[in-house]
Amino acid sequence: MNPLKKIFNNLFGPIWIKENRKKDWELWKKQLAAIEAATNPEELERAALTAPEMAVRKAAVKKITDPEIIESIALNDADKWVRQAAVKKLTDPEKLTFIALNETDPYLRLAAIGKLNDSGTLAQAAINDPDAKIRRAAAKKLSDPEVLGKIASADPDPEVRRTAIRNLNDPETLERIALRETDPYVCKTALSRLSDPETIRNASVRTACAKVRKEAIATLDISDPAILKQAALHDDDWGVRYAAVWRLRDPDGMIQVALNSPDPDLRKIATERLGDPETLIDVATSDPEASIRAAAVWNLNDLETLRTIELNDEDPEVRCAAKTRQIVVELKTQNREGETG
Repeated sequence: MNPLKKIFNNLFGPIWIKENRKKDWELWKKQLAAIEAATNPEELERAALTAPEMAVRKAAVKKITDPEIIESIALNDADKWVRQAAVKKLTDPEKLTFIALNETDPYLRLAAIGKLNDSGTLAQAAINDPDAKIRRAAAKKLSDPEVLGKIASADPDPEVRRTAIRNLNDPETLERIALRETDPYVCKTALSRLSDPETIRNASVRTACAKVRKEAIATLDISDPAILKQAALHDDDWGVRYAAVWRLRDPDGMIQVALNSPDPDLRKIATERLGDPETLIDVATSDPEASIRAAAVWNLNDLETLRTIELNDEDPEVRCAAKTRQIVVELKTQNREGETG
């Protein structure tokens, strides 16, 4: 035997197996064609109940109409895909409810949910089913605001929560969900269902989701300095504090950040944007971080303070900055005097 042929046979089995498979496939094709062409209900029912091949039974199920036989197959067939095809043809609400709430196979429960409209059964499935895709399918068909609010607030799967939120219309419930939600996509879905711009702004900057707070601070039209100052000083997320400092234009807020922020990077950003001489002197002489003192020095114009810092600061870079800044200030003063003279 050819060595390559021997290897092929070892990998894929003896030729007679392949030939039998080919014969089986040819037989299945003929059976499927016969089912497609069949119009006799008894023949179709017999095939749906007794054909050994799953694909043949499934094809027959799609063509039968007897509700008792459909029900029997939906509950008893050995193959879940045949049962699923039967479930999709069931019309008895009781049988569909039983399958939706008790069937162990999630695909069959999902098929039953797709056929049901009873709000009580859908609510049970949306709240209690262990499979997220089934809870989501059930929630999609619900309209009860109380049930939807419970799902939107408590379901462990974010996509289920989003599905419930899309069916909610009550602004108070949506705002409450947006404020408590930590998943950015769920939070944004809740915010997108709100219509009042002021409510959206307030919820966006106060939500438990740091990513949404950061985007809101960075992009929304927020002109209230109190909101920005609060975020810059007290938000527990560094990214939110950073975005707030960059949006802050209020001089008092900038002074508060420069003097009181526990974050050195943010104090430095605020210091570099300060214009208040007294605050600059305070930062330049008392901030514990040398780089921040140096940043304040570069904005100072008071020569006496600069000389004091040059003589007394413990950090050589700050002293150097003070000396250099003195030269810059003196040159500017000479130029101004020359222009006026």
